[in-house]
Amino acid sequence: MDIFGFKNQGINYDKFRPTYPPKFLTHYITTLKHKNRYLDIATGTGQLLFAIAPHFLSSKGVDISPQMITTAQGKIEQFREKYPDSKIELEVGGVMDIKSEEKYDFITVGQALHFFPIEDSLRKIKTLLREDGTFVTFGYILKTAQSNKPN
Repeated sequence: MDIFGFKNQGINYDKFRPTYPPKFLTHYITTLKHKNRYLDIATGTGQLLFAIAPHFLSSKGVDISPQMITTAQGKIEQFREKYPDSKIELEVGGVMDIKSEEKYDFITVGQALHFFPIEDSLRKIKTLLREDGTFVTFGYILKTAQSNKPN
């Protein structure tokens, strides 16, 4: 099921989605032991992928939505011009579809973990991650919340 499958969803998502603070991303990048392989699961239009990939030799973004991947693919040429030594690839698929003989040093999921079957997904991610690798999931923080519960 592609919940982002309508025509302009990838473009609109890319345009209006909140961004991650650079200071936050820098914290993780500077604390990593290895920077060979990076995987961004549920990459969407590549917001995290393109921000983090320049720090790795090889990076991969995976998303279930062909529209999101198409939007992200539109950014690859510009990325390669700016970072010619950094390999980057995109693939349509879900977390359970990811196959890799080599382990990843860093795996991220940005604002999407709630869409996954949590236990199976975390087990799968563990099989993809180096023993001393890092897995980070990012999310938004709401400053206020409402309840429909009566007082």
